Formats: sequence, structure tokens, C-alpha cells
Amino acid sequence: MNESVRIVVLIEDYLLNESLVNKINSSKKYKVEATFESGVQCLNYLLNHETDMFIVDLMLTNIDAIGIINHLRKNNSKAFKKLICVSDFNSLVFEMLDNLQMDYCLRKPFNVDYFMEIIDRISENNSHDDKNRMETVIKNEIYNLFIEMGVPRHLKGYNYVVTGIYNVCNNINLLNEVTKELYPGIAREYATTSSRVEQAIRHVIKVTWLNGNQEVLQKLFGYRAKYKPCNLEFISKIVDIVLSKYKY
Repeated sequence: MNESVRIVVLIEDYLLNESLVNKINSSKKYKVEATFESGVQCLNYLLNHETDMFIVDLMLTNIDAIGIINHLRKNNSKAFKKLICVSDFNSLVFEMLDNLQMDYCLRKPFNVDYFMEIIDRISENNSHDDKNRMETVIKNEIYNLFIEMGVPRHLKGYNYVVTGIYNVCNNINLLNEVTKELYPGIAREYATTSSRVEQAIRHVIKVTWLNGNQEVLQKLFGYRAKYKPCNLEFISKIVDIVLSKYKY
């Protein structure tokens, strides 16, 4: 089950603050971690915490909201991932909006149901971005392992086995459905057949065990490094290494 999107709210208007927080908390997808009517208190909090989404009123009375945003970006780059601003919009704000790199800006007054549609859209984009970042991290780990092992990158089966390992990291149950689900899924992605995927992966493993870095293979596979593993055994072992490192 996916974790709730964490949100911090900074809005001085008590009624608007309460209305938004209640609406956000009515959805299981979101969790308001902290809510502030004081810009100073909010700044101190976010300097020492991280959140997924920061909702801030740009028109604060005793502190510069734009200064808060810029200060956080300079001193705690992980304070927030997404930024939603609300404002009465005057000419001064318009001149400075481009520099804030906001994900959205709402003009007051606004409908809270429409507001929820906005954060739904932004949080979905955020999830997609996170997935893309994780895919890059996991595949880079596989590439690095393969370099150490001496897996030949020029072989057709190289990309097949990388994709297979990544797919199993996303769905460990694929290890129980190698011929029915894993190979066909790879085949669809590369416009080939399941049998060719299986053969190409087997060939990659064979060449690796003949010409690869025997010291690294021994380290990773232990006593079983003496024998060329089958496709399932090879994929399963690399998946175990990746999962143990990233708790993915």
C-alpha cells in the first residue's frame, strides 16, 4: 500500500486554513503533517523536516512568504518536493512568480473541491516522477553490478535480463511465473518472442560464466559460482542483491 502524501500548510487565515486542512484530511491519500498560521514557526519547522507538498499563502502579514520559500530552497533543499501557492494576486506577486518554480498557484477565493483536484493532479505527477527516479536508480545498480561481473553489454540478451530483473524488483511474484509472465512481458517490450528472450538471457549468463570476473562471481554467488546458474537462479540472485541494498 502506498504511503500518504505528506503535506505542510502555511495559511494565516484561520477559516481558510481549517477548511483546507479538513478537506485534505478527508482523503486517505493525504496526511497534513503540520499546519501553521505563523510564517516564522513554519520556517523553523521546515528547516528541520521534509515533506512532499508545501501549501503556502504568499500574502503573509509579518514575514515575506517568498523569502521563506527561497530560504528553504537554499538551506534545506529537501524541505518540500511540490509547491502550491495561494494568493490575492497583485502586480508585485505577478512579477516574482516566475522565480518561485511553483507547481500551481491559486487565486483567493477558490473552491476547496477544485483545490483537491489540483493537489490530486500534482501528487499523481509527483508519484510518476518518483517512479522514474527509482527506475533510474535500480537500473544503474544493475548496470554497475554487471560491469563488476563482466557481463557483456553488446549481447542482445543484456537488455532483456536488465529489464527482467527490474520487473521482478517491482513484482517479486514474477519469479513464480517466469515462462507465463516474465518472458512474455520482456518480449512485448522488445517486439520479440518469449523463446528468444529465454535463449538470449541464457546465452548472456553462459558467456559471463566463461569470460566474466570470476572473483566477483564467487563473491556474489558463493560456492554456486562453480556452476552456471539457470536464468531463474541468476535473475533471482541479482534481484536479492538489489532489494537488500535499496529495500525496494
